[in-house]
Amino acid sequence: MTYINPAPLIIGIDTGNRCIKTANHVFVAGVEEVQTGNSMFTESLTYNGRRYALTTHRVNYATDKTDSEGYFVLSLFAILRELKTRGIDATSVRVPIVLAVGLPPRDVARLQDRFAAYFKRGQVDFSNRNIDYQIYIQDVKVFPQGFSAIVPEFSRIKNYRKCFIVDIGGYTTDVVELNSGRLDPKMCRSLDAGMIHLFNDAAQAIQSGTGQIVSEDQIDQMLETNRELNSSTNLLPYVTAEAQNRVNSIVSKLFELGIDLSTNKAIFVGGGAARLAPYIQACGRIVDPEFIPDPKANAKGYEALYAAILRRENGQQ
Repeated sequence: MTYINPAPLIIGIDTGNRCIKTANHVFVAGVEEVQTGNSMFTESLTYNGRRYALTTHRVNYATDKTDSEGYFVLSLFAILRELKTRGIDATSVRVPIVLAVGLPPRDVARLQDRFAAYFKRGQVDFSNRNIDYQIYIQDVKVFPQGFSAIVPEFSRIKNYRKCFIVDIGGYTTDVVELNSGRLDPKMCRSLDAGMIHLFNDAAQAIQSGTGQIVSEDQIDQMLETNRELNSSTNLLPYVTAEAQNRVNSIVSKLFELGIDLSTNKAIFVGGGAARLAPYIQACGRIVDPEFIPDPKANAKGYEALYAAILRRENGQQ
């Protein structure tokens, strides 16, 4: 079997609890096994004799994502999308791939070897729409979430004598401290205070206050647009109140850890930070926050960090 290129293709995948992100794509982290003969699912693939389809209902939160095949199958969907976007043919030749993935800072030391082994499958064959794809996952590197998101702007951010990177994700809010661009290993924390908690709190408040049931997507829609779902609902006040409560709670938890965002620079990254930007700016305990709102920032950072490792291994700058 020949390779399309002797150099491996670097693909960064941010395996979030709510969404999967790559350098070019974002989709809900929802997948389920379906009947092989069912043709109603256009967003599906077949792997190891089983057919899987993407859904808009995310998988249940798991402290260890390697406990099932779900996240590996989701990574195949991510790889497939990146191959198509980058115009790379993996149908007639086997494409060598190196994956750059990430974990919350608190989990990197404990889970990185297990996480890398989970994705490092070697030869992988799968099909989509009756087309066979051939890849070879030859290596996997694991990087810390949050820090990776600032890599594209690191040349500017490293000039701050001290700052905190706050990555509001699906289930966790990850916080790392930088001192003149150097990561402080003693201050890499993950709080169970991500967007899923906000969605749950808002849904419960709405049901208690109005008797109505709303989904995560509907709450997210109201956060994004700052508008009601339709002319007959009056749900937005519940959502905005819970959003402000969530931001205030994050700031309080950080303060308990000795991180005062009224006296220290804070840079908020990721899709969660983008959704909560108005509430972060309205919080009187955060002074002059900066934002890197691109939800794909971590995935792009993973790729850049892996590329830097490969350059060093090849004796390049």
